[in-house]
Amino acid sequence: MIPESPPDTTGRPRGATPLEFVVRKGTEVRVVRVEATQAFLGLRPWRVTGVEVQRSVVEERNGIVHVIKVGEQLIRLSPAEHQALGFVDGRTSVGELAFAWFLQFGSIDVQGIVGLLQAARRLGLVEWHPGGPLALQAGAEEPGLRGAVARGLNRWLRWEIRWVAAGAWLKRSAEWIRPLIRPGLDPVWVTSGVLGVVAWVALRPPDLQMPLLSWLLLTPLLTGVLLVIHELGHAFAVFASDREVRAVGISAQWLVPLPYVDCTDMFLSTRSAHARVALAGPAANLVAAAAAVALALALAPLPAWGDVFWLAADISLVLAAINLWPFMVPGDGYNALCDVLGMPRLRQKAREQLMTRLRGVEAPALLPGEAWRCALYLSGVSLSVVFSLCLVAWTLAR
Repeated sequence: MIPESPPDTTGRPRGATPLEFVVRKGTEVRVVRVEATQAFLGLRPWRVTGVEVQRSVVEERNGIVHVIKVGEQLIRLSPAEHQALGFVDGRTSVGELAFAWFLQFGSIDVQGIVGLLQAARRLGLVEWHPGGPLALQAGAEEPGLRGAVARGLNRWLRWEIRWVAAGAWLKRSAEWIRPLIRPGLDPVWVTSGVLGVVAWVALRPPDLQMPLLSWLLLTPLLTGVLLVIHELGHAFAVFASDREVRAVGISAQWLVPLPYVDCTDMFLSTRSAHARVALAGPAANLVAAAAAVALALALAPLPAWGDVFWLAADISLVLAAINLWPFMVPGDGYNALCDVLGMPRLRQKAREQLMTRLRGVEAPALLPGEAWRCALYLSGVSLSVVFSLCLVAWTLAR
């Protein structure tokens, strides 16, 4: 259980510190302590059923207040907090709840979300369990063979290196190029990326004269460099919005190390600014592809070097396409779509609507305007699946 300080007059804990939680196995109860950020963001709260709850809405001088009472205990919620509590569904992590709060209300109060969940848990309305890397870390506390296996997986398959000081270094670097990353130049960078795509389609050789061994060695190396460029695009867009990059790091999921920049400070900005930061990564890949095409054409007399830059353009465009398309992988394009539509958890809600209708049961209620957004997303997913199948069939038929 996360320790709580004495509640204030609103029934909220003042100093909730998400550093430990309880693991129950039969009659055994153990406290597992984990890194604070992982513990907080990895928890997946769900609503407890079978609890007798008295709900009332009170109109006070400062506005409407939702009062939730269980037995002799109660909590008082603002309309925004009451709606945020409705996001809890057992599959959404606290980090995703924070993102949903940001999309819905345009700002985020992390401590307020902690207090909200703590108060709801104290009333027995909400419970939580660890998820993702946190669940693996909890399993590592198990004794015997199972714990040894979990510890091995945790050590080799999932790890993270995080440099907080690198954020300040990036900020100093961004000051040197600030005239180039101001929002007014977005059309220039987008146009250069589009021209690069056109040049790639029109001028790329049908076959690269590159030995297989060279291709195998260069592909992961170029992919790593282009992923760094992708993350730098996010970081410089954050600085252009006058926000901070809190850290830079490398996170490995199942032995695949990927660079990242911590852009969570953008939760305090607007939806449009957040969408710009999300799209800045794929845009950086498009610009990198345009530069690679230009270098490949300039080095045409040296075919070996020209092929290297054509390969770099190929990889950069693949990374941009995967991240931009919002209907398959929940990447940058999906996050930008959620910002533009103003609908948090679009993917989850659309999936719930589809699966419940397929089972012949009543679909969960949606807020006004959410039905057509879910229909739009499901239509995009359907077209994406059809296109992917046609592409695979065409490739096999060649």
